Amino acid sequence: ALAATLLAVSAVASAESLKATADKMGRQASVAIAHKDFKKFESTMHQYITSDFKYTDSGNSMNFEKMLAGMKQGLAMINITAASSRLLSFKEHGKSGTTYTTHRVMGTMTGADKKPHTLVAIGNSMDSWVKTGGSWKMSVMAWGKQRMTLDGKPFNPMAGPPPTPARGRK
Repeated sequence: ALAATLLAVSAVASAESLKATADKMGRQASVAIAHKDFKKFESTMHQYITSDFKYTDSGNSMNFEKMLAGMKQGLAMINITAASSRLLSFKEHGKSGTTYTTHRVMGTMTGADKKPHTLVAIGNSMDSWVKTGGSWKMSVMAWGKQRMTLDGKPFNPMAGPPPTPARGRK
């Protein structure tokens, strides 16, 4: 009975270490993004990802460097006011595990009308982790559901700017 108890406690402690690692990475990465400090983001992430890390979004797969370049481009016109990530769930299976995380970025951007507009982007990722050398490393970040709003209305940046209302019409 003692051996079973110790095994159960060990399993819980190990699962918590995946949770603690994912939480720590999320906090550090969010602070870097909130400050648009891409060097800090890159150095933070390299502590927590495998050398063959893959990022997938909308069926496209890329390595960390291409992901980072896309982030820099996508966030270039946004004055970020807040960024966060929250671990929703995690599962550990020996030396592998998965986490399900929600990510949020809020900010303002100047529209074609030269006025500031509030942007909110929220998305979820299913992340695969492996335990190597006693440390948890993320090997895959796969984006799932994503949603953006501009001034509280659904927004798709790939569709171009939102239509400008005609003058004099209501």
